[in-house]
Amino acid sequence: MRSLTAEPVLDAMARPGAADLTEVGRALDRAERLRSALAQLLTAVGMNLEFSEFTGRAVEIVRDAVDADGVFLHLWDSERQMLVLTAATEGVAKGYLHRIEAQLGQGLNGLAALRQQPVVVNAAPADDPHFRSFPELNEGDYQSTAKLPLFRADRTLVGVLSLNARTPGRFGDSHLAVATELAGLFAGLIDSASTGGAVARRARMLDTLTELTASLASAGPAYEVLGSVTNAAVSAMDADLSVLVLPDPETGELAVRSVAPFRSDVLDELAALGVRPGMSVPHAEARSSQLQGYLKGDLVDRFGFMESAALAPGDDSAGFLACYRRRRFCSEDLHLLSVMAHHVGLALMDPSTRWDGRDQSCRVVFERLARGVFDDETASLASGMGLDPAKPLVLLRGRLAASATPRRDASPPDISRAVESVMSMIVSFYPGSLTYVALNQIYGLIEVADSDGDRRLLKRLGELSDRAGQRGVVLEAGVSGVVPHAVDIPRAFRESNDALVIGAKVGGSRVNHYEDLAGSMHLYRVAVDPAFDHDPTVSQLLHLLEHDRRRGTRLLPTLDVYLSSRGNGSHAAEVLGIHRNTLRQRLERITAITGLDLDSADDWLPLQLAVRIVAIRRSAAQS
Repeated sequence: MRSLTAEPVLDAMARPGAADLTEVGRALDRAERLRSALAQLLTAVGMNLEFSEFTGRAVEIVRDAVDADGVFLHLWDSERQMLVLTAATEGVAKGYLHRIEAQLGQGLNGLAALRQQPVVVNAAPADDPHFRSFPELNEGDYQSTAKLPLFRADRTLVGVLSLNARTPGRFGDSHLAVATELAGLFAGLIDSASTGGAVARRARMLDTLTELTASLASAGPAYEVLGSVTNAAVSAMDADLSVLVLPDPETGELAVRSVAPFRSDVLDELAALGVRPGMSVPHAEARSSQLQGYLKGDLVDRFGFMESAALAPGDDSAGFLACYRRRRFCSEDLHLLSVMAHHVGLALMDPSTRWDGRDQSCRVVFERLARGVFDDETASLASGMGLDPAKPLVLLRGRLAASATPRRDASPPDISRAVESVMSMIVSFYPGSLTYVALNQIYGLIEVADSDGDRRLLKRLGELSDRAGQRGVVLEAGVSGVVPHAVDIPRAFRESNDALVIGAKVGGSRVNHYEDLAGSMHLYRVAVDPAFDHDPTVSQLLHLLEHDRRRGTRLLPTLDVYLSSRGNGSHAAEVLGIHRNTLRQRLERITAITGLDLDSADDWLPLQLAVRIVAIRRSAAQS
């Protein structure tokens, strides 16, 4: 690295006439920019930031130092012989980090790396014959670009620093002098930050593996232990999603047993394949190949990159641990993933493992009862776990997830604690019940001793849901009607599922009883029927809904209240909390947008049903 001195400035001042005051000012400005940028870069290195955080901060420092509009850092992956986008100042580009690549000589970045010298294009770089377009980076918007190769002292390629501006002729000698000086220092700083980050990461990996080993050796409930596996994988691999897949002991079919972080959209798509979350595959058409295809195909499309490791080396049928993220995995990542999977595989094969026995038996009972299988073996298993199938039962199905809009003052959501609260409530008030927990979903066959038992259960679940919400956790639950005997449990499964899934969209509450939603459920099924896509009244109301969305108005709810009031303007205005004149103006606006005749009482009932259908569609889409 060249030393930073004021020699150019002193030399210019010592020889009058060699440079005018403008040149002296430029030299001073260049020296100050360089000094400030170097100080900030060195401070960033000393902060022991994660490597991704350091590179992200570094490109911002360079951008400010050289007056660029966008700065990208492409690092050289020596294993794959590719330049990989690693850091960016532009917000849009940050979504494509580690996903945009170029070979040596490919594009202007690859050309600078191949020639080992800067490439500067100060007018319409997109017209240069070497230009390679990446629409994701909006590079077509730039009118000036400078590509500066980065090398270690031994001339080993580190990467390319890409400077971009939206005005032509931006990168003159002054800017390039600062940028070149920074580029000379950049490679060493990247090595330093990368090494420091790797050491810190290895320390975290050791801590994670130690905690994982302790968890696998514990006698905790299976959902908690298996959850610790996927949580550990997310933490250690810096992953966006981790999935643990295990074979079903009865059928041999693979089933997802744990997902971290909890992703309801992932579970919904698994359910569409016929895979019930946390349970083995109940339908013949939903085979393990479909599950693996989804995990290795659709999820990769969503997240970018996926790697998996078999719990038994070389044998995916024994189960596997998969991780997904938006940047590529390196060889060190793959080694760590294999070690974690091996730990889990050994724990599963250990005959002393205690956390999965009862849990597996409960799952088997639930699956058999859900399919209507109630033979002597199922009855024996259920009785052995304290359930009396001959007594009145309700089926509880609950699911928990971190709130999408947590309170700013709330502590981090603790889903495990919320699960424990529900389980403790069931154990305390409903002894003899059978419960099963997987993937933050709770299944419970609850014995109700009297006619009000299901209502008391609903009230207690509601209280737990409120408390969970205060801790940033969404707890939703559906309770079936009472079934007099275990042979009726398939109906209870359908009812609890409807109460959970449909109730959350139309019930106005997070905890719902099937019998309270009968009318709303019929209306929901009508609302989602594609036949209503071309209904003239629904189409008119969809225009009104779009108007509300764009303008922030509440015309559709106003129409709903007005129709519910049977055209009584005074009552509707009172319910809405607005003046009669305001109501009149809104109704006139509704008529203008939709063309509906609100003066015809004969049309109110079908119109009110159409309003409810549109409102349910909106709620379902938001859910």
